[in-house]
Amino acid sequence: MRYHAVMIIPVALTSLVAMAHAVAKADIAVMAQLTAVKAACSEFGFCGTTKDFCGDKCQSNCVLHPKPPGGSATGKTLSKVIGYYEAWNARSKCHGTVPSDLPISALTHLNYAFAFIDPSTFELTTMDAATPVSLFNDIAALKDIKPSLQIYISVGGWTFSDNNTATQPVFGNIARSPENREKFANNALAFLNQYGFDGIDIDWEYPGAPDRGGHKDDTKNYVEMMKTLRQVFDKSGRKLGITFTGPSSFWYMRWFDLPGLLKYADWMNLMSYDLHGVGSIAQAHTNLTEIKLAAELLWRVKVDPSQVALGFGFYGRAFTLQDPGCTDPGCPFIAGADPGVCTGTSGYLAHYEIQEILSKDGNVRALANGDIKVFHDETAAVKYFTWNKDQWISYDDADTFKQKVDWANSIGFSGSLIWASDLAHKAITGENDIKSASDIKKSEEIKPLPKDAADELNGSFTRKCYKLPDIVDLRNPQASACDPGFTKVGYDRATSDGKDSIAVFNYLNDAVLRDYLDKARAQLLREITYTDAHAQGLKGILDIWLEFEPAYYANAVANAHNFVVETARIINARFPTGAVDGNKAAAILVTTANQLIKSVYQIKFNPNE
Repeated sequence: MRYHAVMIIPVALTSLVAMAHAVAKADIAVMAQLTAVKAACSEFGFCGTTKDFCGDKCQSNCVLHPKPPGGSATGKTLSKVIGYYEAWNARSKCHGTVPSDLPISALTHLNYAFAFIDPSTFELTTMDAATPVSLFNDIAALKDIKPSLQIYISVGGWTFSDNNTATQPVFGNIARSPENREKFANNALAFLNQYGFDGIDIDWEYPGAPDRGGHKDDTKNYVEMMKTLRQVFDKSGRKLGITFTGPSSFWYMRWFDLPGLLKYADWMNLMSYDLHGVGSIAQAHTNLTEIKLAAELLWRVKVDPSQVALGFGFYGRAFTLQDPGCTDPGCPFIAGADPGVCTGTSGYLAHYEIQEILSKDGNVRALANGDIKVFHDETAAVKYFTWNKDQWISYDDADTFKQKVDWANSIGFSGSLIWASDLAHKAITGENDIKSASDIKKSEEIKPLPKDAADELNGSFTRKCYKLPDIVDLRNPQASACDPGFTKVGYDRATSDGKDSIAVFNYLNDAVLRDYLDKARAQLLREITYTDAHAQGLKGILDIWLEFEPAYYANAVANAHNFVVETARIINARFPTGAVDGNKAAAILVTTANQLIKSVYQIKFNPNE
């Protein structure tokens, strides 16, 4: 699991002020853009009134806590929820997560992390030989389940720019040459077209940073690279997105020309987590107080919050305490905590590992060596607890996510990002924790469709998105060319001679219904399996499910039973008695529908079987 740290800021931090003493000195020319009035501003971009903020290269007369530029709409943080997917977790032996496992009902965007860049050709590749190329297709196929989902390829990451690697200089080499920028942009476009992705997310960690192989010209060259990407994408005839990730520490942020980059990028993904890594005292890595200070770095260069997505970490930072009796934030520790059972990395536990340590029935869990009691630091908007006597961890859950979302909504952030969706507990997803502020329910709370589902379903098929009949030979399915934004829903029943098939295709473009049905995929699969075993007369419809993949049917109704019943009712409503005279195909369709609905009512469904 060496890749878990791909978006981690590896600076020894004990506080944002202490960071200012630990890192190298910033260039005065760069700092000039961060100064304002009042108080004193340290060379690292943080302002205060004590001697800590005014050393050899401090800037005088800065605003202690600058306000964000005005004009941003508030309450938008959950209108855009970006989930990162760690591709290497597809091959995890203990928490394997393939794209179809991701809770996309809670996401508007999904970023595949990561693609690498070939140092010679500047083509996008998998990050290593162990990662199958097929994952690109698997990610893109999620749009069949949720057509509104925007899928981005995230390029780079921490490992990509590691010291002593062949890939570390690649971003710099691309950015410094007009020819290389053009070549990379065209290669990126070819990748997006090949796999059907909607945009690119550049994760250069970090331009200009001397400890990361950076050069002084990276700052301006990065803007030129972003400009070239925008020019090439705009000529493509597609509406393609461009984003980039940015750090929370000034040590790395000082080499980003944020206003310049945002002329061409749609927004910035702020990595507002891992504020604390290895240090001397146990501290929360997602402390809201310090996130606010990090955001002030953006306000100082006039970045509007509407151009920023705020980051949420789906993992915790854990430590082995020096004194088991000292368990508050700020207590000294001697090492990272014991490695997680699955992640296997000292000092790092995934969301699902934290949930497995805690009980399902509250804040206290009895262990052989005592109790676990969860503490909520409401000022920092984090939770923490100790277990196994000397193990300490800070993390986020629904309560603290809501605190952060409420603050972000008040500021005017345009969205949120999750690192990472595959770190969530599969029964209780972290995405649902975040979106609890929007009343998204956990998967186990999903209820079946009500009895009047037929009326609701029929009501969704307006004249604009309902087309019947499209009775076609399935060997040449005309309905495969759906209009953009519409979902293909199929129904099939083999005719008596077994040679031909007839089908009905509906065009569904109802976001609320679509999202509701997305959540029923697990139940749908279970009922397909059950029906296949116990209702041999329905083999025709099961065969077409396999041909078009079950994903299409997740958008139709919550389960196999309802799919058959509601489809048959729609057909009967479209072709009432006597309305099929002279139309042999329609007559067969109505007869088949009635046979199906009769058969499905004869099934005695046992949900436990």
